[in-house]
Amino acid sequence: DRQKRLIEGAVHDLVGYWAFNNGLIRRIDGSVSTHILGITDGKTPNLRTIMAAAGLKAAHHISGDVRFDEEYHRLVEQYGFRKWKKFPGRTRKRHGHDDAEHVFGHLDNLFRQERDQDLLSFYELVLDSLWENHRDDRQSLFNYVYLSLRPDAPGRQRALDEALWTLRSWPIDRRFRPRLNSIRSDIRIVDGMSENPLPMYESPWDNEYQWKGSLYKLDGWLSRSIISMAVSPEDTEVVWAVDENGEIYRSLNGGSTWGQAARSLGKVSFVSTGNRTRTLFAGRDDGFFFSNSAGNAWSRLEVPGETGKPVGLVVDKLHDNVVYAITENAIHRSLDYGEIWMGKRWETLTETLPPSSEHYFAVSRGIPPMLYAILDGTIYSSTGDGRWQRGGYAGIPEFGRPLPFLVLDRNRPNLLYTVVKVSYEGYEFNIVFRSENGGASWNNDLPRLFSRYIARYEKGSDLLADELTGELFGLAVPLGKGMPLLAATSAGIMLSEDGGENWRISSDGLQIPIARSVFAPNESYVVYTGTPGGLYRSIDGGKTWKSSNLILNFRGNIRREVGSAGYLDAYWMARYHDFITEEQAMEDPSSWKMEI
Repeated sequence: DRQKRLIEGAVHDLVGYWAFNNGLIRRIDGSVSTHILGITDGKTPNLRTIMAAAGLKAAHHISGDVRFDEEYHRLVEQYGFRKWKKFPGRTRKRHGHDDAEHVFGHLDNLFRQERDQDLLSFYELVLDSLWENHRDDRQSLFNYVYLSLRPDAPGRQRALDEALWTLRSWPIDRRFRPRLNSIRSDIRIVDGMSENPLPMYESPWDNEYQWKGSLYKLDGWLSRSIISMAVSPEDTEVVWAVDENGEIYRSLNGGSTWGQAARSLGKVSFVSTGNRTRTLFAGRDDGFFFSNSAGNAWSRLEVPGETGKPVGLVVDKLHDNVVYAITENAIHRSLDYGEIWMGKRWETLTETLPPSSEHYFAVSRGIPPMLYAILDGTIYSSTGDGRWQRGGYAGIPEFGRPLPFLVLDRNRPNLLYTVVKVSYEGYEFNIVFRSENGGASWNNDLPRLFSRYIARYEKGSDLLADELTGELFGLAVPLGKGMPLLAATSAGIMLSEDGGENWRISSDGLQIPIARSVFAPNESYVVYTGTPGGLYRSIDGGKTWKSSNLILNFRGNIRREVGSAGYLDAYWMARYHDFITEEQAMEDPSSWKMEI
């Protein structure tokens, strides 16, 4: 009895809040948040009108307050429920599952509570209209509610089979996982959705209650991209990562597990490590920052201004207090006045370079460090002594535009890579050029390229076979002898074992074969790739990949799960009405026939 009184009070307060307030839900400040009936002409019923009527009917049934009954009949008369011969509410195939879930449940109650035959006839119109819209959607609860109210409906067996199929595809593990079905070639896509409902184990689930969601939906819960990574040279088990929101994450076990770190700094664009585990650097749009406490406290580095946003930072391998700060328009080097004065005084190393319209810079962490600049496609190099040596042109004029990539091979100090995006005669692809002498010359001569493609043409081969196709997001060379060149692309990780001449897909292990970034951090033999499915790591030079357990689809690195109330509602309704028999309930899953 006590529990009943509590339920009566809760229902009375919940429905009465809007029923006795002109159908309005207000915020604390009194402003209107929601109108229960939504946008309406005041005379044509829609699904929200049905929800409101059902809520009033249930509130009267539970609480006994006659005011709910009065409001119910006022709504019935205002919208003329008894006069309609066809439900006028607008519905759209393969859409509207949220409202449908509410209304199917309300109709289940209304058919039990209503005694007026004219109103029941109207609710039958609503039921049939709703079913006509959702009969192909394989929403188990919808099917079971409809068949419980229309036991002799045509297509009954098909509806039962499809409802059971969906329940049998229900995963036990209900943690939200990234889903990107839109890139699959085995799914036919119609109007941005799957042509047919997806099984539950492939579907991006609803965030609250499954029957509010759609099994036609293709994508959801994708991970934020990783835009920067760094590994401590002193302890390679300490790994840092930055996501696209500028949040920093730290792993203390080589990238197996992660926690959020350094929250006090705000949104950063990159991280870099010093020679010791406790030293950490980061860049924001407004400057460079340094931490001597592994990110617990930060101080600003007084890098000269007016040279653009921070792009990267490299610490001298032999001199802890010498730092190279790279911005959009310059390279700055800190003067070594000891640890206490680290980063207080700077010199700009790029002032003697010629002017350019497009430029970008890189610094190798070698002994000694080498500075590189690409100015309008021509490379310049320096040891930091103020003198720059002009090298070769790293592009192909008129046939492609240089991309902002300059990759330094840590295994061979003089080996450099850059990329040109080629658009020619309807073809688009990326060509990686290589220099084996520090940028003095490149393998970009047109006769060599011409002979490569004309040979394919004469053989009738695919001109883009083994090329680096798709949108390019990053390049990296893993540490170690004989390591391949890796590229992060819209087609996944691509791998070249001949210096960028020929490429193949290397996405084995990636749940979603799209790579938004690739990293080969200094002093680490592990390479990483950021994907819509989370961060992955490889210990064999990018040939195979394994999840690094950094999946950023909620706040921080929190893995969330949704319960299975939707499953229980549908399953027990089916058992109650004998839609699922005892034999089916106990059947060995290995014998299930999942073809529809």
